[in-house]
Amino acid sequence: MDEINRVFQMLICTADKMICCKSQSYMKETRMVHCHSIFDSLEVVNLENVVLHEKTDDNRLRRIANEISQQQLLKNPPLAMKITKDKHLILDGAHRISALKELGYKRAIIQEPALNLFNTLKIEAWGHVVRSGKLVGLVEASSEFSLKCNGGQKIAQIEVLGEKVIDVYTLPSEHDLETKIEKMNKLNLLYASNTLGEIKRVAPGHAQEIKTGEVYIKYEAFDYPDLMEIGKNNLILPAGITRVVMPGRLLNINIPLEILNQPSFETSQLEYMVNIWNQSIRYYEDPVFIVNL
Repeated sequence: MDEINRVFQMLICTADKMICCKSQSYMKETRMVHCHSIFDSLEVVNLENVVLHEKTDDNRLRRIANEISQQQLLKNPPLAMKITKDKHLILDGAHRISALKELGYKRAIIQEPALNLFNTLKIEAWGHVVRSGKLVGLVEASSEFSLKCNGGQKIAQIEVLGEKVIDVYTLPSEHDLETKIEKMNKLNLLYASNTLGEIKRVAPGHAQEIKTGEVYIKYEAFDYPDLMEIGKNNLILPAGITRVVMPGRLLNINIPLEILNQPSFETSQLEYMVNIWNQSIRYYEDPVFIVNL
């Protein structure tokens, strides 16, 4: 217990160094009255009982694994939902979970929204921006896709800035979710293997960030039932497709890695951490700018 106390004293010192900058005229900060309620959404899970619904990007995985290893902290808990009695599907944090597995850890602390919060979840799709001028030609020449609806499922929209916009569909006879995901992976492979530089993610509504010479791939979003089916059937999307926005996300709680690899995890340890976090938690009603030093 002395070692755990030492770790959490370090945790407090780290938290004290955080600087939050905000406009006093337009924003206000309020301390949560019932802070424990948000911590009720945290759960300790064995990594063998956690499944992903997206592939991981090797470069991104190496970078995140290095950061976690150097800091010896899991800064933000991955977001997950329960899909069976003992399995969770990761909604956000595939690279963090994969990094923990690669580093040899046995468990993670995840945040699981309460069932009544799933109605407030926003499930969107990231756009991908690449410098791959050949992409449109490759798609147009492929027999795997249709460029007209004709009863098929829409996969994505591809835009070459200032030049061309095309919609990409599955073939007219392909209506099932598994085939749609298969075609998304084939589309992703066309530019992932031909792009110049790293694939950039762009949130919905931020297409203005695209520069001349770049190609913007805007994927169709999935809904909650889709994700349940994807998780239960072990279907895998390309890396960086699903974007989940949840009110009440817990960030910057800095979970010490050493507690994730102990032979057993006692409930009292999580309660101890919650008491520490409860001293520093803030709830921001309005958007803010946060600088983490």
